[in-house]
Amino acid sequence: MTLACALFSWAVGSLLGQYISLFYGDWNFPVWLYGLLFLLSFESVFYSAYVLSPRTPLTWRFLEIGLMWFLVTICLRMGRSFSYPWWAVWRAAVDKAFLFPFGLAFLTWSIAGGFGQQLSRMKRIADELGDQAASTISWEFESLALKPENSSIPLEYFLRRWVGFAVLFAGLAIAVRRSGIQIASPFLMAGLYTLLLGTGLVAQGSAYLERLATIWEQIGLEYPRVLTANWIRSLLIVSLVLMVLINVIPVDFSPLTYDDLVRFFFSLLHRFSADSPALPEVPEEDLSPPGGGGVLQLPWQADEEEPPMWAGIIALLYIVVFVGGLGMAVAVFVGFVIVTFAQSELERLRGLPKAAVQFYLAVRTAFQQAYSFVFSGFRSVKRYAATKAWSLSRSQGEPEGVYTSPSRRDDPLAQDIRGAYRQLVQQATSIGLVQKSSETPGEFGRQLQQTVPEHEPEIADFIDAYHLARYSHHALDDRLTARALSAAGSVLSSLRRMVRRKQIDRTTD
Repeated sequence: MTLACALFSWAVGSLLGQYISLFYGDWNFPVWLYGLLFLLSFESVFYSAYVLSPRTPLTWRFLEIGLMWFLVTICLRMGRSFSYPWWAVWRAAVDKAFLFPFGLAFLTWSIAGGFGQQLSRMKRIADELGDQAASTISWEFESLALKPENSSIPLEYFLRRWVGFAVLFAGLAIAVRRSGIQIASPFLMAGLYTLLLGTGLVAQGSAYLERLATIWEQIGLEYPRVLTANWIRSLLIVSLVLMVLINVIPVDFSPLTYDDLVRFFFSLLHRFSADSPALPEVPEEDLSPPGGGGVLQLPWQADEEEPPMWAGIIALLYIVVFVGGLGMAVAVFVGFVIVTFAQSELERLRGLPKAAVQFYLAVRTAFQQAYSFVFSGFRSVKRYAATKAWSLSRSQGEPEGVYTSPSRRDDPLAQDIRGAYRQLVQQATSIGLVQKSSETPGEFGRQLQQTVPEHEPEIADFIDAYHLARYSHHALDDRLTARALSAAGSVLSSLRRMVRRKQIDRTTD
């Protein structure tokens, strides 16, 4: 979800840059700006989601803005020359060559930071739910299906941002189409639109799933662990279908066109101007003297006399005291603010190394999760293709010994007793020992002892530990847990050897 939010922010900044370059023909979107927007979006969303807190130093934000300005300046001056030095910020602020890249970078950084703060708020709400009773959380669970009045549901986490940017870019696309501007790279625009739509849907669906999983865990509702993978897979399929439809639908289709809006606006303006009554004219006042046509002479303009010296001294002292007092008050206030800010920042800067470590761990964990998800998807596709090829070879009458069933790596033993029990049940099903819904774990253990008699004491010890882990109100001792997992590992290895032996016998017969 964090990666999807970062990619969504990057797509927003890139699309805005493309439309700016279309409407302002003398400015072209530079290639290096793609990479800069990419880095800023990822940094901002990860920092805001996993590091930013009330104890985080504000200096880091100023360093981010300063680094942003420095990178934009360096990249611009490597490709072209400017008539002003690099430190002339006031001249760069009115230069489109600098203003557009820096504005896009700051906007992308801000959007990604907003997504990160929303993710952090979701995590904080999950922690608050963990401190509540299950009876109060069940009401919130029911509100997911029926939304009460004046309340918010998790579906609205990213919906407003997604719809708002979609409407903005739809309006820009219609304006470009009606103005007759030729798009130089339509495939690039289509790719950015596809990325915008896909990442927005993935972020929205992932937030909804995260909320459901959080509530289910807090109320103790058991749900299949493969729900996340199946949910994301279905969400990706829906996103791909919608992206294809959006790219096929005409971009300038709208029931209310731009011409209709302009015509309605001018007719409304003409109606208001035609119906407004004429205001009476105000007569000009004659200030000339009644006797003749000269200029009226006021009393204080009769004779110009030089003011006395003491009046000038008093005025000078008044100005000095007023301006000096005001300046001193401003200096004291600014100094107090600076000292207070410096003290608070010094206290916060002590935790900056810890915040940097948190940021690094968050980025590494996110990329590891993305890599494992993609790798598991490719592995599932490869296993499915190998299984289909094997079944096809058997249906065509080829010798079965020529191609064996695809070998798959055994899953490692679970690190908890209940997970190890589920692995034993799954592996026993492969050899024909199916646990019925009416059977207790003790009855299943006795059947397993008959199937694997050489591991009868290990199975008995593991079933006893499983009963303690499931029905006891206290955590098991580490030594007891390690002994039970060791027994489960030996039984699981024997069951896997039996499964492989059956597969070999089936292929050689």
